Amino acid sequence: LKNFRKALSTQDFVITSELFLTPETDSNSIQMQADILRGYVDAILITDNQSGRIHMSTL
Repeated sequence: LKNFRKALSTQDFVITSELFLTPETDSNSIQMQADILRGYVDAILITDNQSGRIHMSTL
């Protein structure tokens, strides 16, 4: 969070990336993906349901 906050205040734009998670994803897999991105992105997003679809209920 510190690096992201610093990047927001000092850079023209910020680069983020989202990790791909499956139901079988474990902490080692997350760490491996994050290590690959280290030094290339300012922040990493981890979502809980990438295949979810946003919708509104009728009023």
